[in-house]
Amino acid sequence: TKQCSVLELPKHGFFFSGYCKQVPGSLCGLGCLTGYRLVNGDSFRECRQDGTWSGREPKCEEIRCSTLKIHPRVIQECLPQQNNTEYKFGTKCRAKCNETGYRLVGPRVRECVVMGRWTGYEQFCIIGTETTSLVMSSTTSTPDLATTPKYLGRKI
Repeated sequence: TKQCSVLELPKHGFFFSGYCKQVPGSLCGLGCLTGYRLVNGDSFRECRQDGTWSGREPKCEEIRCSTLKIHPRVIQECLPQQNNTEYKFGTKCRAKCNETGYRLVGPRVRECVVMGRWTGYEQFCIIGTETTSLVMSSTTSTPDLATTPKYLGRKI
């Protein structure tokens, strides 16, 4: 039995155990740092009896989200600011309405997260002012969430 060569880490990668043995039968787990995802290879590789590694050498690719769809009257401000059509992992975009007399429907902030997806859903502006928050007195009962209807999404 032969020893395997040193298994190279992809740039922005790490071994699950902190290191990787080179003896036949050793299984090495590889991952990517926060903001990156493993592509084009295998996350687990085994040192085989013939001294070769199983699987393919992976790469760590930066996670990016596509540009958010912006509805009329909505302004998006994203930080950190970027001049391209994709946004880096962790980018947060704050939305507001650009006209007086309109209010935002949807999340105020959306974030580029794992798998290159944005949190929340598309925001839009409707005529009206910000709704006032409900004040519950000690005599008011809380609604039963099991029987209270829940409305998700928007009416079309």
